[in-house]
Amino acid sequence: ADGKTGWLLVSDYCGKGEKIAVDVKGVRDVLSATLLDHERNNENVNVSFIDGKLTLDKKLSGSAAFLVKFAL
Repeated sequence: ADGKTGWLLVSDYCGKGEKIAVDVKGVRDVLSATLLDHERNNENVNVSFIDGKLTLDKKLSGSAAFLVKFAL
């Protein structure tokens, strides 16, 4: 709504890997990221954002969801 931030919800249902990679365009930087899985509930986590590629580290296989806030 403010034109300065954007949000991305990434979900991985029953994924076998421990990392998720997503190409993201039109944003400058990651401001924050939270994780929800079977052990963590809205825990702030660090993510990697290099050259438009967002890498999310689940640390566990299985289902997880990330809510990532970006600077536009």
